[in-house]
Amino acid sequence: MFGNFQQSQLRIEIAATRDEIAHSLLYPDQLQTWLWPQQFSGAPDKLVAGAQFTSHFGPIVLRHQITTAEPTHLRSLLAESIDGFHEWYWGDGWVQSRLEGVSLLPLKLVQSLSLLRLQARFNPPPSTTDRSTTAAATSPETPPSADDPTSTASPPSATPPAAEQPENENP
Repeated sequence: MFGNFQQSQLRIEIAATRDEIAHSLLYPDQLQTWLWPQQFSGAPDKLVAGAQFTSHFGPIVLRHQITTAEPTHLRSLLAESIDGFHEWYWGDGWVQSRLEGVSLLPLKLVQSLSLLRLQARFNPPPSTTDRSTTAAATSPETPPSADDPTSTASPPSATPPAAEQPENENP
């Protein structure tokens, strides 16, 4: 295999339970949803020790052989584009990924992007409507414009309005 020996270990927080994370990592149909456009061929319905399959990302081909598949741990031997292994550990609110191998690919970058995609699956970014509503609620109110025909406020004048005087009553 050509390339450099690389190793990376990353841990992130995720707004998910241990079981939700396990479901996202141990079921290839779920893996494909957050690793898209990576495609899997020959993968079983659920990853178990001894399972073998291939993943494709355009012209990049990666063979996986699962050596460990437990409720909080997944380990896969990798071949072709990466000669090495990928190991996952997880629990309530966190995921840790360890990747080691020889490859021409920038493994730390690929691993970081993958973890961010998994994190985004459970921690979606605020929608634009949420941000605009929040911004409107927290920004100071702007006075109506004098050019705005729907405005009910009168334009500012140079002289202050005269103070109201009580009417004089005649005796």
